[in-house]
Amino acid sequence: MAKVEESDSIDEFTVSFYDSMLNWRSIIVWDREEYLAGRNHSFSPLKIGPVVTAILDLTDGDPNRSIVEGTSFGR
Repeated sequence: MAKVEESDSIDEFTVSFYDSMLNWRSIIVWDREEYLAGRNHSFSPLKIGPVVTAILDLTDGDPNRSIVEGTSFGR
């Protein structure tokens, strides 16, 4: 949730999340060290829960806005 606290908007959170949590190169070339360091590609279901929680927090719990922002987030 530190990324949420550092972000003033969904857009800032999205940039921060993708910059630090995803490594698209690992889709093509498996790099065990990158995976073990937590920088794996987006197919991990372990990321879905925290992202949903972050989006709900950043939209002040508004379900309609959360749906729109979640769709824009790319999930």
